Amino acid sequence: MQQVKSGDVIRVHYLGRLVSGEIFWLMRAYDLFPHKDKFFNAYFDQLAGTKKLKQQIIDKVPEPEIRKSWEPGIEAFKKIRQKYLLYKDF
Repeated sequence: MQQVKSGDVIRVHYLGRLVSGEIFWLMRAYDLFPHKDKFFNAYFDQLAGTKKLKQQIIDKVPEPEIRKSWEPGIEAFKKIRQKYLLYKDF
């Protein structure tokens, strides 16, 4: 088994493609965890900001679909933040 040192770049190939995102690892850990009812602690929903992410993981919603579900909230946030920007948005 190859040792991984701090600072090493790790690329994971899953079904022949590069996997992106932390959601994959969270979903994979949930899939492998033997006691599904104990996987999420009480603080998870607070960290996620909503109960929706937990339910999406339980329902095995694909990662791209989860990310797409965030888009309306992100767009609304971008509109609100416009009046607080000190510099031109990038």
